[in-house]
Amino acid sequence: MATAYSQLVRKLMHTTQAVLDRYRAKEVQVFEIRSQDVLINADHVNMYNIVSYDINKTGGLQKELEIFNGARLMLRSNINIEQGLVNGAMSITTEIVWPLFSRDQIYDIDISPVRIDFGKDEIHLIKPKSMKFSALRNYGTIDRTQTSTSTMLGLHCL
Repeated sequence: MATAYSQLVRKLMHTTQAVLDRYRAKEVQVFEIRSQDVLINADHVNMYNIVSYDINKTGGLQKELEIFNGARLMLRSNINIEQGLVNGAMSITTEIVWPLFSRDQIYDIDISPVRIDFGKDEIHLIKPKSMKFSALRNYGTIDRTQTSTSTMLGLHCL
């Protein structure tokens, strides 16, 4: 079962990368928003060795989110149940809100909100969210801040 799941994840990641490459070839500017990871219970540890690459073990928040205006996104957590902004809801990016008139992520602490359209009523602003999860090898707890969406390019023909 784990092997079939791993193969599916690898295939989806390969397809997503192929779609991103196609957009880059069309000179669409693709941004990479990096999460902010903070180890709460310890210091001076190489974070790359203690953070899982499995998004399901990091509170649903990705380390890096590749995104552009028009990208298809899926929410990874409930934002507003009454408005239908729930885990798994599909949307399209309309704007990345960069801080202080910048045009890209300058510092890791600058996690930009994203305006997304769910096609129902209005455009919603999805703000960065913090989640705590366990570090690998019992190093303690990590607090990750990132926009709670996933790029879903591999699931749809764009």
